[in-house]
Amino acid sequence: MRNILVTGAKGFIAKNLIKRLGENSLFNILEFSRDNNLVDLTNLVKRADFIFHLAGEVKPQSTRNEFEKSNSHLTKFLINAVVSSKKKIQILLASSIHSDISDNHYGKT
Repeated sequence: MRNILVTGAKGFIAKNLIKRLGENSLFNILEFSRDNNLVDLTNLVKRADFIFHLAGEVKPQSTRNEFEKSNSHLTKFLINAVVSSKKKIQILLASSIHSDISDNHYGKT
C-alpha cells in the first residue's frame, strides 16, 4: 500500500482527487488542510510515498501576507520536510492559469 499525501485536502480539486484515489485499495490517503499545522505536515511527509501539493490561496480578497504564507512559504516548508525525511518522494505541484499574472498577489507568489 502506498501512502499518498494530499495538501489542500478540503479544496475542490483535492476533495475530488481524494474521492477517486480512495476507490483504489492500494492507496492510503493522508490529508493536510488548514485544520492542520506544520508539525502535522512534517509527520505526514515522513509517512508519504507520493505528494499531491494542491494547497494554495487563490481568493483575490486575501492579503499579500496570506498569499505568501499559504503559497510560497508552505511550498518551501513542504520541500524542506521532504529533504529532511531523506526519502525520495515525488511531488506533483498544481497551479492555476492565474499564476502567470504578476499584477496580483497570487501571481507573485
